[in-house]
Amino acid sequence: MKVVLIHYRLLKFGGLEKRLHNYIDAFQKDGHEVTLLTAYVKPGYTPPKNLRLVILKPGFHLKPFRQWFFGQKVMRWLKQNPCDFSLSLGRTPGADLTLCPGNHLGYLAAHGIKPSSISDFMQIKADKFAFNHTKGILAASPQIKKELETHYQVPSSKIRVLPPPISTKALEKANTHSKSYWRNKLNLDPELLYFLFISTGHANKGLPYLLEWFGQTHKTNQHLLVAGYPPVYPKAQNITGLGYLDDPAPWLKAVDFLIHPSKYEAFGQVIAEALGTQTPVIVSANSGASAYLKPSDGLVLPLNPANSWKQAIQQLDPNQFSISESRIQEEGWTLEQHYASLWKFYKEFS
Repeated sequence: MKVVLIHYRLLKFGGLEKRLHNYIDAFQKDGHEVTLLTAYVKPGYTPPKNLRLVILKPGFHLKPFRQWFFGQKVMRWLKQNPCDFSLSLGRTPGADLTLCPGNHLGYLAAHGIKPSSISDFMQIKADKFAFNHTKGILAASPQIKKELETHYQVPSSKIRVLPPPISTKALEKANTHSKSYWRNKLNLDPELLYFLFISTGHANKGLPYLLEWFGQTHKTNQHLLVAGYPPVYPKAQNITGLGYLDDPAPWLKAVDFLIHPSKYEAFGQVIAEALGTQTPVIVSANSGASAYLKPSDGLVLPLNPANSWKQAIQQLDPNQFSISESRIQEEGWTLEQHYASLWKFYKEFS
């Protein structure tokens, strides 16, 4: 089959880019011919082998309008180049199925902001147009499905919930060794209680909260590790910046908790990956993945009042949680399970 994937920007980092590469790998292994439509390719990026890459530049438009014009070019390209199955990874119209890893009205509502800028209105317009010009929408979580129904009046019959796929292969190396092994390998103090924060959107994912909470605490056995992009290197004694991690799985296995106080998170792929290494999570109720968490997985806390996070962190004991080694499979989050669900939904909307 001829499969076309659509993603606005080709970058090295981020959960959505990881998801894209999982799709490319899965489709190619299944014998499909894969074409990727994109507007931008990050310098130095090396596309997967045998991938047909088509760059559709949006033209010389102001930034708020570029994704809109990219979407128009994608629609024309799809009409001129018929394929068997097309999948958009964002607010791009014309594909058979469109992922919804987030939406602008839901984001604004979570931050208590009303749309006011040209960028706001163009993003909302692009969202609506993409949702209207696709056969089916794959929401990243029940939270996103509700937002689509509430903010965009998308009928429930047009939406299916499909969390991001988790590549268990990426976790296998970490899981072949113990927590103590990775602590020693990564030069972590065996006496400290480590909290890991990973993000490519620090403000939205709640890093300022963590810097405040941990920065106020001195002479404690609790230590915060900050990973992601852009790199952050705080000066507090109990906070360490790790920069961008090409392979975060060993760190997830080594620490005591993943901490994720996000203001708005459609799902939170790193949350699922932490569970895949049997590491407990502390997440905000604003994270889509929180709907799936069991008491044995960790804590789900509201962002306000902030004191509840400080108190919870001070009272934590890693031994109070116990996560099954098959936790990812139980939810149907593996790449193989996700891939099967994707084809199932494709057939439903064909």
